Amino acid sequence: MKIVIIGGSFAGIQAAITSRTYYPQAEIVLLEKQSEIGYISGSLSLLLQGKITNLDQLSWMSARQLQEEYQIDVRCNRAVVGLMEGNQLQLADNEIVSYDRLIIATGSGQYSRYGGEAGEAPSRILRFKKKSEAEVLLEWLPTVQKIAVIGGGQVGLELSEGLIHANKQVHLFESSSQLLFRYLDAEMAAPLTKSAAAAGVQLHLNAYVQELQEKNDQVTLITANEQETVDLVLVATSTRPDNSLWDDTLNLNDDGTIQVDRWMQTSRPNVFAVGDAVQVIFQPTGEAMYISLVNNAIRTAKLAAANLAGLKEEDSGTLRTIGNYLFGYYLGSTGLTESEGIFYSAPLRTQTLELPINLFTKEKQRIKLLVDEQTHQLVGAQIVSTAPVLEILNRFAEAIRLKQTIQQLQQSEEFFHPALNLPQPLMARIEDPYED
Repeated sequence: MKIVIIGGSFAGIQAAITSRTYYPQAEIVLLEKQSEIGYISGSLSLLLQGKITNLDQLSWMSARQLQEEYQIDVRCNRAVVGLMEGNQLQLADNEIVSYDRLIIATGSGQYSRYGGEAGEAPSRILRFKKKSEAEVLLEWLPTVQKIAVIGGGQVGLELSEGLIHANKQVHLFESSSQLLFRYLDAEMAAPLTKSAAAAGVQLHLNAYVQELQEKNDQVTLITANEQETVDLVLVATSTRPDNSLWDDTLNLNDDGTIQVDRWMQTSRPNVFAVGDAVQVIFQPTGEAMYISLVNNAIRTAKLAAANLAGLKEEDSGTLRTIGNYLFGYYLGSTGLTESEGIFYSAPLRTQTLELPINLFTKEKQRIKLLVDEQTHQLVGAQIVSTAPVLEILNRFAEAIRLKQTIQQLQQSEEFFHPALNLPQPLMARIEDPYED
């Protein structure tokens, strides 16, 4: 069997590795239009904060590693331009590549109305998802001081923190009324907001950028209520797939993602799609949506590879679990947020805990839980702490996936060490509002 994978980011690499595990005798070809594979996009902040020394370190796996360790035929600088009849692909140089099974893992890019499409922006309005774009940004940094970041999600906040570390004046624009609105409720995001402001970030919340005007080596951001002129604008929003290549050959959703079934198969036989190219099911609501996360890319890639020789495993969906460290806080979320409760099919009850980390520290962790009032099952959890306690998120995510009730969580067994936790297990400290 000949397996061809289009795309060399997380989903494509994982699809190749898993395919080799399942099909040790298969010929596996990975096509990547860039000059290298495995670049970890959105992690430029690590370089700005001095945690790494160059962009080459922001790589999950090189083409050489994939070739030597997994015997994958990696072909970089190979752009696919069409899906042909008879299980064939056409490349930009008119080369024809045949396949028995095809996995589309083309990922996503930044496509914003600010200054045109990716790669066509005015010189002082930059994107940085691609390595080449990050290199352009690094060339600019020594020459500018006042920088605006558009987008208060994970990437925008990481970049803002890195720029503060690089002694830049940072203005962060977010159209929502809070930071990380997709993952945290407002009161859980409040400590982060305060800490980012204290670090020097000028926050512009409820500030949708309507227009950017570039003039005289500066850019002016225009919102409904203000204007701010800066030396450089960095766009940390508008990540989405570009699947226009498949318009005439595959069924697409309204948001441009490729339609797939629960086995990651597209509308065309022998063709699968994974990662940021597709929608996934959000488990708490059962809704299919676009959620750009590495954990979704890895999971869907594994599923597609497993199903190449026959439909075996269904995608169970995602809980949208994230964790991060920003401006002195460990923050994480899994499942539903309270603000999303209007999309849930039953009433919800919330509970917020503030607990010491261990017996010897004053540091606390704030945990917010969302519980289905009818079934008593956990459906969402958020955590904020100055201590590294995010591992508990995985326990909450597993509880949601297994549809465990508060009562079952209370019975969880946990180890005790005085320097690490409390004698009374964390799960046992969750109140059961349904007890008589």
